[in-house]
Amino acid sequence: MSKWSEDECIVLVTLFLLSDFKEGDDSNQLNHQMSKYFKKSIGSIDMQWRNIKAILNDESNRTVATNIRKWTLFGITNFNKIKQMSQKICNKKKWDFEKLSS
Repeated sequence: MSKWSEDECIVLVTLFLLSDFKEGDDSNQLNHQMSKYFKKSIGSIDMQWRNIKAILNDESNRTVATNIRKWTLFGITNFNKIKQMSQKICNKKKWDFEKLSS
């Protein structure tokens, strides 16, 4: 399993905060699009999506990657900033943020 980059974590958390929880499920289109852009398995996207939910629900018994935890906590207190960061990252990497976030 490859490590999640800062950019991937930022965009993933932003999309989580913008979307219904079901969108991260491995059967949904958003998951598949993120998988394509991030070059991660759909199962990996699904698992990190659930990890973000666990952080937001304060499930401290769950092991979560440091970057996911850091950007989730940042995103809930600085939503506009993380959204701007995600848009810049997506523009730089040629990921269609509008399609992902719609």
